[in-house]
Amino acid sequence: MSGYEYALAASVLAAILVRFRQAGGSWGMRLAMLTSLAMVGAGAAQLLAEGVEWKWVPLYALVILLCLLSGIAVYRLRKGTYRPSNRWARSASGGLALVYAGGALVIGGYAFPDVQVEEPTGPYAVGTVLHHWVDEAREETYTASAGDRREVLVRLWYPAERVSGAKRANYGFGGEETDRSGAAPFLYKVIAASNRTAKANAYEAAPISQASATYPVLVFSPGFGGSSFMYASILEELASRGYIVAAIQHPYFSYFSTRFPDGRVARGMFDPGASDDWQRSEDLIDDILVPDVRFVLDKLEELAGGASGGALAGKLDVARLGMLGHSFGGAVTAQAMAADSRIKAGLGMDGFLYGRKLTDGLKQPYLYMITDDTAAFESGKLDRSVWGDKRTFAIPTLAEYERFAGEQAERHELAVRNGGYTVAMHGANHYDFSDGYLYSPLIGSVSGKAFYQKIDRIVLAFFDQHLLGRANGLLSPSAPKDLDYTIKAATPGEGAKSDE
Repeated sequence: MSGYEYALAASVLAAILVRFRQAGGSWGMRLAMLTSLAMVGAGAAQLLAEGVEWKWVPLYALVILLCLLSGIAVYRLRKGTYRPSNRWARSASGGLALVYAGGALVIGGYAFPDVQVEEPTGPYAVGTVLHHWVDEAREETYTASAGDRREVLVRLWYPAERVSGAKRANYGFGGEETDRSGAAPFLYKVIAASNRTAKANAYEAAPISQASATYPVLVFSPGFGGSSFMYASILEELASRGYIVAAIQHPYFSYFSTRFPDGRVARGMFDPGASDDWQRSEDLIDDILVPDVRFVLDKLEELAGGASGGALAGKLDVARLGMLGHSFGGAVTAQAMAADSRIKAGLGMDGFLYGRKLTDGLKQPYLYMITDDTAAFESGKLDRSVWGDKRTFAIPTLAEYERFAGEQAERHELAVRNGGYTVAMHGANHYDFSDGYLYSPLIGSVSGKAFYQKIDRIVLAFFDQHLLGRANGLLSPSAPKDLDYTIKAATPGEGAKSDE
């Protein structure tokens, strides 16, 4: 909570205590009016400084009610018609008001807190810069003008020099908001409201660290409907450990607006149906998302070759390039690996493996992180109350569930068959692979922070091993048990076997 919010909360509680403890009289009324004025002043200051925040609507409503009650009491006192209620009635009313105020504070301060991104733990400070790239070779099919070209935004996080007085970057892109059509799920409205004033740990346009001549590169693709800023914690951590991370914002495939540098806004979600349909997902990934990735790889190669890119020009080691993604972005990662050998290693964080069926597996190592829920889904043994629930899978019939589960299980085996890994994060949920736990305990797990730290260690170990040649025990049977995960490694040509 901010200082303005604390002041508002304190003034509301003071107004309740005064209003329902005094029995009337001029001094009691004056004190009630003073606390009401203080409450109104605190509310006005919060609104002017921070704007209306929907999570505080219950508290705003209480402020209005208390002001009305005080105004009515003063009016009746002056008219001589005021009759104070008895002590028990005042106590009961005051108690109810305090319970309501407590609930309002829990909603605004705990259930939907302000985002505070975890500080990265690596030896480097983190810099960030936003690139806007236009692919002149591809037409944009989701705008009205026939001549529009496909555009992407790419946020780069990188190892930076520590500069005194440097400005921290916005957590989001500086103007993220949900789609005006109202189609965005509740989850994304929560995220949009939470990060309006949040700051990242990365510094805007900070000079890149000179500790190394070049740095290995990781490309990131977000989950379906998501945005790359929702993964700032893990991406900043990777940058603090010596990686340049290029996170792609795919216009028209996010519930958040994509704001281009010239002020234009691309509002998405173009095709939400692709998130649960194998064929539609294949078309989307083949026609739009993998070409986005390959175009970004081209632009990164230009930067690596010294093309205009500010301080990052010539600092990218694209010979050591990996990719990762969450949920649908993990599927995009696997498909991009199959299409482009420049990606030397890839990692998918939960979600189903949409896109083309990888019948020959992948030539590069792929690590597939899953939750217990995903493993249970693949087993085909979930209860109808789970696979049929509209809030989860919303599959209409048992036959369709069994078909879907079998398809996913087969795709899973194919993706990791040639020396890949499966890591089951026991107890995690789907949003623990993002900053979900920062937005609300209703979204991430209760132990979301702990899961983030475990996931981060495994991601770093994988890329350190397969891009930098640093063998890491976290990918072996002797891994520390405190991570609470199960790892399976597949031997090329022999399918999946357990290394436990």
